[in-house]
Amino acid sequence: MQVSILYPQSREDFAVALRRHLHWHQSLEITWIATTPESFTEDCDQPGDLLLCLDAALLAPLNRPPREIWSPLLEQIHTSRRAAFFTWDELKLPTLLQRYPQSPATVRALRLCLGLWQHSLTAAPPLPSLLDPTIDSPGDFDIEGDLSLAPALSAAAQPWFEQVTVLEAHHSVEALLTAVLSNIVPAGRCLYLVTGYSGPLDSPPAGASLIRIRCAAPAPPANPAARALELIPLIPAHPDLPLPFSTFEFEQLLPGLFHTHWPIAERLAQRAGAFFRFNHRVPEAIWLYGLFAAAARHMGHAGRALDCDSELSWLEAGGVRKQQFLEASQTTFDF
Repeated sequence: MQVSILYPQSREDFAVALRRHLHWHQSLEITWIATTPESFTEDCDQPGDLLLCLDAALLAPLNRPPREIWSPLLEQIHTSRRAAFFTWDELKLPTLLQRYPQSPATVRALRLCLGLWQHSLTAAPPLPSLLDPTIDSPGDFDIEGDLSLAPALSAAAQPWFEQVTVLEAHHSVEALLTAVLSNIVPAGRCLYLVTGYSGPLDSPPAGASLIRIRCAAPAPPANPAARALELIPLIPAHPDLPLPFSTFEFEQLLPGLFHTHWPIAERLAQRAGAFFRFNHRVPEAIWLYGLFAAAARHMGHAGRALDCDSELSWLEAGGVRKQQFLEASQTTFDF
């Protein structure tokens, strides 16, 4: 979405400060235009979805009628080329422009105007009402929903927060659940959407909002082996790349898969274990190799069980030895 912001050349300091407040509207492509009364009418003729005029009363020429001053903008609205129009201050406008929201008196009010405008173009009706309590009142909020609600809320919340993080907390393994919840850290004006966790939570960081979406874990796949074969090539083989699905899928798949489709489960565990090691995700790696070792012993794969025990000795070690693990080139599981 394209936004053009006109401001007086003499207010460059104000424009610089305002940029810092608006930079996290990542879905907006903002063009900043320093203008004067002489070039104001010409500068109004900008492509895009929205035009915002800061200190327009200082910019608009005093000796010309409003319709002539705003003629480029009126033409764009007549041809549906522009979706909205704001001014920072009160001034006389042609009738056609008076139907648009006007005069956000503070930076906060301007951010709210931009957020409401984006919601009017992109968000489903129920979402803003769910977000309303969190926008100006940091705290912990619970709502009922399902997994599909989290990405929808995340998209709708983007204009209001510097950072929006979705945390899927369906894990039954305590170490994995602790690792997920440890991602709730101070980060300025941020929103955390936590799904599938009904236990106690520490207070969110100062200035942050936290929505806990109470929902059931997703149903296990009808064909675990087929799903495992889909996941294996999706797991990044290099560090510093995100996992494109939730680790609770491993919790669902691996325990039963080890006993019904050992070769597939072994491949999935090897690939996932390497990913967790490369990315220093120690709690998840400890859980996986512990499960892997127990299953290998049960299935009679003594060599694989010893390999897993070796990995666990590195993972569970502390101090210098753990740092050695983090820096070591692990080659036990090549793929």
